Amino acid sequence: MRVLAVGHDFINTFQMEVLSGRDFSKNYATDTLAYIINEEAARQLGWQNPLDHRISMPAVGRPPGSVIGVIKDFHFRSLKEKIAPVVLFIPPASWSSYYTIRVKADKMQAGLRAIEKVWMQFDTAHPFTYTFFDETYGKLYTAEKRLGTLVAYFTFIGIFIASLGLFSLSSFMTAQRTKEIGIRKVMGASVKSITLMLTKELILLVVLGFVVAVPAGYFIMQQWLEDFAYRISMRPEIFAATALVTLAIAIITVSFRVIRAGIKNPVEALRSE
Repeated sequence: MRVLAVGHDFINTFQMEVLSGRDFSKNYATDTLAYIINEEAARQLGWQNPLDHRISMPAVGRPPGSVIGVIKDFHFRSLKEKIAPVVLFIPPASWSSYYTIRVKADKMQAGLRAIEKVWMQFDTAHPFTYTFFDETYGKLYTAEKRLGTLVAYFTFIGIFIASLGLFSLSSFMTAQRTKEIGIRKVMGASVKSITLMLTKELILLVVLGFVVAVPAGYFIMQQWLEDFAYRISMRPEIFAATALVTLAIAIITVSFRVIRAGIKNPVEALRSE
């Protein structure tokens, strides 16, 4: 069970949804002894009507208090973890270590100056420091961002090397079949038919490679996604889109060399043999 010490305006500041009961209010002095829980807490405690129950937290020096509200589940940790049961309460003023303030994006600088001015009126002993919530939350995914960057780099390098290999293979294949191409053209074969013939053989190799890579890629992705409590599913459309992109890159890579071989004068091709 997670315990969060919050202010009276915490739920409103983060725009959380109150499903039953009410939010904390300064109009009720007894709210300093009350509790608000999330859906998961009510679910794990087996409470059908949480507002009929009381919570006691002797570990943090709090007496028993009534549950006055239930809020919708929210993420406050990494998506690798399932939403945990949470209990909110109003702590003594001496507990306050930081404040959360909501500022409009287009008035950020003006808002920060105003907040600093108020801060200095009440506390000149400590410097005014601040962090942005999205940056703090984003740090939870630092490892994933680094991994994503590495994957992007290695993907680009892999595509570049594979394209060079395909281009070299197409050059070697057309060079080895120069005489055959010349004879086919003399016999009436069109540039289109020759291009399709050579491209088809190269693309077949790409397709075979893709068929081998898909199971391995699926397994690796599934293993990585297992670390996340909330994750996407590996749908067939993802692999279909990947296949189309792969084929497009392969066709573009080999087309230049293959078409050049197809339009070459057959007399020159036969003479070179």
